[in-house]
This record gives sequence, C-alpha cells and structure tokens, in this order.
Amino acid sequence: MVASRFWGLLNVARAILLVAGLIVSVAVFALAIDVPALRSLYSFESGFVPGHWVALQLNHASGKEGRTCLFVGTSVVREGFDSDVLSEAAGGEFEVTNIATTAPLASTGVLELQAQIARDRGVKFECVVLGFNSHYLHDLSDVSYELLATNYLSQLPIWSLLQLSNLDQVMPQFPEALARSLYPLGRHSVILQRRLRRAVSLMHQRTLGRLPLAEFEVLKGEFTPAIQFMYDGQPSVYKAAVELRREEIESDNLAAPSLYDGAAPRAAYRRTIHLLSEITDNLIVLSMPLTHVYEPVEEAARPSFEKASAGLPIDAFVDCRFPLGDEESVFHDSGHLNAAGRQWLSEEFGIVIRGLIDGQATISSLCITKQYPRHSSVSNPITPMRSIAAIAR
Repeated sequence: MVASRFWGLLNVARAILLVAGLIVSVAVFALAIDVPALRSLYSFESGFVPGHWVALQLNHASGKEGRTCLFVGTSVVREGFDSDVLSEAAGGEFEVTNIATTAPLASTGVLELQAQIARDRGVKFECVVLGFNSHYLHDLSDVSYELLATNYLSQLPIWSLLQLSNLDQVMPQFPEALARSLYPLGRHSVILQRRLRRAVSLMHQRTLGRLPLAEFEVLKGEFTPAIQFMYDGQPSVYKAAVELRREEIESDNLAAPSLYDGAAPRAAYRRTIHLLSEITDNLIVLSMPLTHVYEPVEEAARPSFEKASAGLPIDAFVDCRFPLGDEESVFHDSGHLNAAGRQWLSEEFGIVIRGLIDGQATISSLCITKQYPRHSSVSNPITPMRSIAAIAR
C-alpha cells in the first residue's frame, strides 16, 4: 500500500516536472525567436494602434539617411507638427520623425513608454523634442500603463517592461503581458493576425473574386492606413471644448498645486528625460501651445514641473504660445491645433530648432527659448512662467 502510494506520488511529480519543463522550453523558445528583426512586421500600415504607430515611424526613421529629429509626445504633438513644413523651415537640414500618439489618461506613462521603445532601438538622433506641458504631472498614480489596449507591449520585451518607473501601475496587466511575452510570437499576435487576414483577403481576391476588405476586419477600420492628423476635415469644436474644459477645471479643482506633486508622474517624467538623453546630444523640452483656459492649471503645475526638471540632462526649454486673439483660428478644440495652427507652429519651431542645433540666435513670434548646458546643476532651470500670449500680441 505504501509502495503503491509512493509510486503514485512519484508519477505525479514526474508529470509536474514534465509540464514545467515544457512551459520553460516554450518560454525559452519564445524569448529566443523574439529578435529585433520582427520589428519589420510593423512596416505594414493598418488602423491606428499607438504601439504600432510608434514602431512604424521608427522603422521609417531607421531607413533615413542624414540628420533626423525625433518628436515624442501625446496627441497635441501628433497633431501639432507637419514634418515637411518643419524640416523646410529648418533649412532642410534634417528629417523629422514624429512618434507622438495619444494619452487619454496618464500622459507621463505614455511618454515613458515611447522613450523606452525609442531608446531600445539603439539609434542616435540629431535632436529629440519632448512635448511636455506642466499639467502632465497630474498625479494619476492609480491609473495603469495601457500596455494591452494600446499594444505598446508589442514593442517592449519583458526586461524593458520591468524597468518602467512605476511597477505598481504595470502589475494590473502584468500577468497577461507576461503570458504574451513568454508565448512564441505572443507580443506580436495582433499585427500577425492582421497581416494574415490581409493575406487571406488578397488570396480570396485572386481566386474567388473581390470582396470588400472590411469583410476581413475584426475591428472596423483596422485595414485603413492610420493617418497622423485625425482632426483634419472635422468641424471646429473650439468654443464648446474650451467651455467644457473650463467647467472641468473648476469642478475638479484642477488648479490646486498639490495635484501635481505626486511621486509617480515625477518619476516617469525624469526617467523619460534620462532615456531620451541617451539617444541624442540635443534634448529639447517643448511646452506646447494650449488655449487660454489651461493658464490656471499650467500656473498651478509650474512649480512642480520646475522641481521635477532640476538637474536633468536637458539642453533647452522652449515655451510656445499663440496670441489670444488668434486662438479660435488655430485650434480645433481646447488643446489640438488645426491645419492653420500646425502650419504656423511648424514654421516657427523649425526656425527655433535650427538655431538650437547650430548654436545660432533666433527670434520667434511664438516661442521663448532657454538653453542650458547638458548635465547642468542649476536647481531651477526653467524660465519663470510669463504671459507669453500677451508678449506675442
């Protein structure tokens, strides 16, 4: 009886070891084949997915010769710059790669993800521009990194994931993220499925006749190539958006300075800067133009921004503002520029960035620049907030 039980337990142990060995073997195989060459999968243009968009733009950048400037940011940066106009305004001396996506909740987390992905590519850029407004330091420490819905996970191997500044924000999605990372090609499953269904649609077209591409979509529009300027052609919502934002600022007391002094967003911002400083010798932090409704929020957050920026390896701070009287003609809503605003800002910032890189003094009607040597020990390096809108009027 005892011997029978012993052999039974031994068989169970063997089965457990066999399963464990199989799991480890699959995980090792998954990590072994998860090579940088798989980044070429994201040269496939499909519907907008933030992680895929970043990869696509970085793939384009890797194929460009000469000087390239990288723009990192949220949707205000994505919508705010026309790469061709900016490059031409800078004298055509460099190309522009814009990996800005969207940040529905915690902006600092999204920027850290973009910076991590760009740093992992191992490519040096002539300059890097980080679009960062003071109110991005709003403490949303209870909001997790959106690794899965945005599919930033596809660009982050597990060891990069574990380096993120706020691991407690990773944990809610970590089990599924880990499972995808340790399953062969699991991180790339979304793009592989899209490419497979696209291939099936082409095969169907050649053999059985043409069907609408939408018939092969799981998500509506996923085979429609993503565009950078998502608000072009849409009616302006400036007045309604400004009023709504004003009500939100008042009702949520967003002008309270204490909201912007949290450890989590500060850590993400500082790590973002350090990551980006590794891939360029010209790191520029740009305060993007916003409508006047944000002034009390920006002023409330400014001291925390100055404290968070102290001692960071930033080469220049640039603060851009549109004249108050021109707001409605250049903004689509309370924060995103329309085509006219994008043209104006791209032209002006192109001049500024050329001067910064070449060490020449420039004058801009929209932007104020403050330069500092890399690794400066200045404790409060940012030009005090002034009414730049008033200056530009």
